Amino acid sequence: MTEDEWIRFITIGSPSTASVGRLDEGLCREIGASNNLIRIRHDYVLKLLQKHKIQPDRLGLIDLCLMLGRVISDKKWHLTFLYYDEIVFGGWHHLTIKSANYGTELWLCTFHPQTPSEVKRITGKAKLIRPEKA
Repeated sequence: MTEDEWIRFITIGSPSTASVGRLDEGLCREIGASNNLIRIRHDYVLKLLQKHKIQPDRLGLIDLCLMLGRVISDKKWHLTFLYYDEIVFGGWHHLTIKSANYGTELWLCTFHPQTPSEVKRITGKAKLIRPEKA
């Protein structure tokens, strides 16, 4: 979604869910998903803004996290994407999606900045599915 689309979704809240991207086929297989559409609920976007202090312009990083981020499997039915943005925001971002409803749904369940030490800790105890893409 564009920044304007994010702002409209945040402001209006209708529909109650939005599509944020698609998961490639190989990653779908990793978590037993039969559907590749990743969605987010409106109330969760509000949580990102309030709890994690995410600004709407940062939500555009979701696409980059999905396309280029390191992917680890740290929990059943979950994939975590760790993406380092050096140019715009200068730091790591942590995005997790989960497969639900017997693999027919994919939901974004967390997105926030992450510290380098936490990225190292998380990566060290999880199965690497895909390294970062250049």
